Amino acid sequence: WGHSLWLVIYVGSGIYAALIGCATMPTRLSVGSSGALCGLIGAWLAFTIVTWNQTLPRDIAARNEQVGGIVFCIVIIVAMSLMPLMDYAAHIGGLFAGAAWAMVLFGGRLQHEGYRRATLVVGSLFLGLLYVGTFVCF
Repeated sequence: WGHSLWLVIYVGSGIYAALIGCATMPTRLSVGSSGALCGLIGAWLAFTIVTWNQTLPRDIAARNEQVGGIVFCIVIIVAMSLMPLMDYAAHIGGLFAGAAWAMVLFGGRLQHEGYRRATLVVGSLFLGLLYVGTFVCF
């Protein structure tokens, strides 16, 4: 992906994770970078799905294994986030924010013009709804 895109996804999803964590649990202290790391995992899944049809035939099995591993990690993260003293909102919010950032940042890499535009529009709307919706609702 490149260093700068990793940084944008990490910081962008980390900001959203902290924001949603504070909004949903204002009386609890929330610290750490786990929401930003969850954003990288969400971005990884979104990137894999967005570029699904651009996989070479010999790489399809590896791609499918990769998606299975990512989904398994997400299930474990969500399950662990529901334990006491964990900031579930930051973890889940980071996953969603990372996925949205990935759609916006990687949508332009798609080969088909229609898919490229649709991914950019949906990702931008999703990202905007996450940030604006959180400010409006909380």
